[in-house]
Amino acid sequence: AVGQFELTGVATGDRFAANTAGSITLRLSGTGNFPLVEAPRITLPAAFEQFDMKTNERLVNTARGTTGEKTFEYPFIARAEGDYTIPGVRFSYFDPSTGKYNTLTTPDFPIRILRDEGNGASGLGMVSGVTKEDLQMLGSDIRFIRMGDPRLVRQGGAFLWSWGWFASVFVLAAAFVGLLVYLQKSIRERADIVRVKTKKANKVALRRLKRAKGYMNAGKESAFFEELLRALWGYMGDKLAIDVANLTKERVLGELVGRRGMDEEQAREFLNLISECEFAQYSPAAGVPMDKAYNAALDLIGRFENKI
Repeated sequence: AVGQFELTGVATGDRFAANTAGSITLRLSGTGNFPLVEAPRITLPAAFEQFDMKTNERLVNTARGTTGEKTFEYPFIARAEGDYTIPGVRFSYFDPSTGKYNTLTTPDFPIRILRDEGNGASGLGMVSGVTKEDLQMLGSDIRFIRMGDPRLVRQGGAFLWSWGWFASVFVLAAAFVGLLVYLQKSIRERADIVRVKTKKANKVALRRLKRAKGYMNAGKESAFFEELLRALWGYMGDKLAIDVANLTKERVLGELVGRRGMDEEQAREFLNLISECEFAQYSPAAGVPMDKAYNAALDLIGRFENKI
C-alpha cells in the first residue's frame, strides 16, 4: 500500500454465548492506492469457526489520488466457552510524503464465550473445558471417509517381476535390437554413394520425364528436349556409375555392350535418341515429334531398368 492511511478495528461485542455469531470489523481510511490494497489477515482461536470475509468500500478519485475508506468484516461463531484474545491486526504502508514505511496496529480483542443455554435446540453441542491445543488435536484425529475407488492392490500381485513384466522387457529389447540393425544397415547403404545413385536412377529419371511432359503439354519445345536430355544422360550416369566429366556416347556404348552384356542394337537405339534430341534442341526445324521422343525415352528406360 502507498499513501496515508488510518486503521481502526472493533468487535461486535466482548461477550457471546457459545454457538452465536459475532464479527470483527476493520476500517481502513485515508488516501492512496486502495484498489491494490488486500484484506489484512486476522488470526482466530481454534475454537472459532470463521466464515467468508465481507468487503465494503466508499472511494472517490481526486487529484491527490483515491480517497475514502475500505471496510473488512470477519464473521465467526465460537463453539467452546472460555476467555479468548484475538490478536490485533497489523497493516504496513509506504508514505511518499515522508519517504518512510509505517505500520498501523489495532488493539487486541478480548472476548468471553459463555455457556450456550439453548444448545439442545441448535443441535450443536458445546465443548466445555477444552483448551485451544486440545481443539487442534481433536481436529486431526478423525479423518474423512475416502470416497470412490480406493485402487487396492493384492499383495504379491505387483507388475514388477511378473510374466507381463518379463514379456514387456523382451519385446522392448527385441525392438531395440531390430531398430539398431536397421539403422546400421541404412547407414552402410547411405555410405555407398554409388549404390544409392544406382538404386535411385529410375526414380530420378521418371521425375525428370514428368517435368519434360509438362513442357510438352505447354508446347515449350526447347525446354522439353533440354529436360529429356537431362533425364536420359542422368539415368545412364547414375545407373552405370559414370561421372559427368566422363559421360560420353562411346563410354556408355562400351559400358553397356562390353561390361553389362546389353544388345548393341538397343544401346545404339538409346544413343540415337540422344542424338535426335540434341539436334532438335538446337534445330527446332528438325521435325522430331515431342510425343514420339517422350514415349521412346520412357520405353528405353523401362527396358534398361529390367536388364541392368
